[in-house]
Amino acid sequence: MIIIKLIGGLGNQMFQYSFGLANSIAFKQSLFLDDSYLKVNNLHEISITPRVFELNLFPEIKIKKKPLILNIILNSKSRFVSRLINKIKLVQYIRQTENEFVKTDELFQSRINIVEGYFQSPKYFEEYSERIRLNFSFHELDIRNTLTKSEITNSNSVSIHVRRGDYSANDKTMKYHGILPFDYYRNSIDYLKQKQSNLKFFIFTDDI
Repeated sequence: MIIIKLIGGLGNQMFQYSFGLANSIAFKQSLFLDDSYLKVNNLHEISITPRVFELNLFPEIKIKKKPLILNIILNSKSRFVSRLINKIKLVQYIRQTENEFVKTDELFQSRINIVEGYFQSPKYFEEYSERIRLNFSFHELDIRNTLTKSEITNSNSVSIHVRRGDYSANDKTMKYHGILPFDYYRNSIDYLKQKQSNLKFFIFTDDI
């Protein structure tokens, strides 16, 4: 059994699911998703970007949540249960602490493998990439998004993405990730205007 502890937004969850699915296929194990961290950290505070479970955007993904019985076992205060878990090597924790590459050749040998990390590399799942891509198909767009898609595809479109939120409000987060100054966007727009004409800009941001 492989249990993926989901963290972060949609892109991060897609990487984590892809990592889990690839290894569940390779090691012939069932895949379960644990969204408990998302529920605990879904805080609407200026210094925190709230995250929710978003993989349900993809109708092809067959989502299995972590069995509740596991919470009872893993959170048990019983010494006997704790010793039994250790003795039979019931649980293995696999954590990616930074961006180091996690080799999976000798992993997933335990009955329960609890995985935590971002796994932002196609090397984790390139062998199964075609099968994984099939999972990431969206529902049909609603009217509003269909109109936006039409505007994008029928114009000389440019996408501008501006991430602020906790990046700008939380000193620790800003120090780690940093934010780009306004001149970066202004200079980029001016540069593109020198190369192309009749540009239409579509701005995606969490801070209008």
